[in-house]
Amino acid sequence: GADKQKGRRIANAPIEALGSDLSRDVIEQATAAIYPKLALMDVPSPLQENWCQPVQSMGKDCLSMGSELRGMVRFEHQNLLAPWSFSDLFDVIFCRNVMIYFDNAAREELALRFAQHLRPGGTLYIGHSEQLMGEACHLFE
Repeated sequence: GADKQKGRRIANAPIEALGSDLSRDVIEQATAAIYPKLALMDVPSPLQENWCQPVQSMGKDCLSMGSELRGMVRFEHQNLLAPWSFSDLFDVIFCRNVMIYFDNAAREELALRFAQHLRPGGTLYIGHSEQLMGEACHLFE
């Protein structure tokens, strides 16, 4: 009923997420949205009950993200150093433990591109061992 729907509310505004990866296999796995139950053991039970369905996958107890949740997310094969296939502006960008694989020039270019795709007041999350380089340092607080 209405009480259950109220408990399922995620935010006061629509949520859209874009996930990208260089690996097509990773994109395929993410799109399937099926995870071993043990991998989600830190997700609180009420969230699991509201947003996941138990399923079996390759003989293991798994959780499948519900269609409402999957409908908020799209996944794209993307090389971060190549021209991007999207022009979206984001409130939040997570790029954790990716830039460590790039040289300094590529890190700076990527950070500049992130700045162009963040809404004013948006947040960029990077890995704890990563840092912004060159001109990009001045674009973020």
